[in-house]
Amino acid sequence: MSYAGNKGRMQARQKAARRRLRRLEKKGKGDSDRANKIRARMERRKKRMEGGPVRTSEGRPASGGQKRLAPPGMIIGNQVRPGTPGRPGPGGSPYGLTTAGTGSTMVQQGLASLTELGNKYSDNEMIGGMVAGTFADIGRTQANTGLAIQYNDAMYESMGRYQGNLENLRTANTSKLMAQEGAITGGLMDKQGKLQQEGLRVAGDEQRKGIREQGSENRLTLGEQGRQERMGIRERTGAQLRLRADARGAVRRGGARFFG
Repeated sequence: MSYAGNKGRMQARQKAARRRLRRLEKKGKGDSDRANKIRARMERRKKRMEGGPVRTSEGRPASGGQKRLAPPGMIIGNQVRPGTPGRPGPGGSPYGLTTAGTGSTMVQQGLASLTELGNKYSDNEMIGGMVAGTFADIGRTQANTGLAIQYNDAMYESMGRYQGNLENLRTANTSKLMAQEGAITGGLMDKQGKLQQEGLRVAGDEQRKGIREQGSENRLTLGEQGRQERMGIRERTGAQLRLRADARGAVRRGGARFFG
């Protein structure tokens, strides 16, 4: 990465560190160990930014993809010094790691040995070419690795979108089928309800007809019974009246005979 790009990244980290420090001060933790560590990292980044771009052994800036030969005991990257293997540099790991793994430690040690060898035999063109070729091969390998990672990320992202579209299509089709099934079920239930209502209406009509006929028959029966009762009452009343008239006539005739 060029000096300008590295400086911009360090400035962004400085801003983020200042925000974290302000949050800690608002919480009353401005004197905590975490706050002191943030201040120390900010101070180290400030000194690195004020130091200007790192230059190669030929006096050219270390930019444009050219590798530089670091001084003995220091390698390019996390600036790991001898005696502290596995410790990340002041900027920390970009992946949130606090300690270097076995592979990265071995890479750092190997690069440190190559750097020391190149600086020790700086006048030997064969050794210088070997060291430069090794650094170039490492850079090319890192670039190819990055391209492979980008390819995998793009491929998996495309597969994720494809899978997501398939899931969305499956969900939409399922929703449509469920809606159609609901519509069919609703239509059947409406048809069944209408048939039940029609059956209830027919049953009600039949019951009402039966009730009307039964009422008519009951009224006819009651009317006939009333007429029969009235006729019986008239006959009994006429007989009683005739009996009473006969009795009164007999009394009159008996009195007439008695009084001569």
